[in-house]
Amino acid sequence: MAKLKPGGAYEGYNLVVILAEKCFYVRLERRGLKGWIVLPEVERALDTFIETELSQMGRSAQVDFERPDAVVVVETVGDRCGVGFLTREMMDRYAFVRVS
Repeated sequence: MAKLKPGGAYEGYNLVVILAEKCFYVRLERRGLKGWIVLPEVERALDTFIETELSQMGRSAQVDFERPDAVVVVETVGDRCGVGFLTREMMDRYAFVRVS
């Protein structure tokens, strides 16, 4: 699980390696907490957060829903959250790897 440290450093995932200079989007899947989380608003906020963090690191990334290089998948189960990445290569190679 990725943890944000003071100053914007990440533990667990290296956003620069995974998303820098690439196209991506965030997809949030929720189990529980119905009505507490508005999915499109949270997804847009996370897209913006990632773009801002990469910009502060001197890198860039662009949101693209048509043909992303990666999808940041966030899943909540109750009050817990997990984050994963699906690359274009994974989605092209394995027909069952899809995001709704």
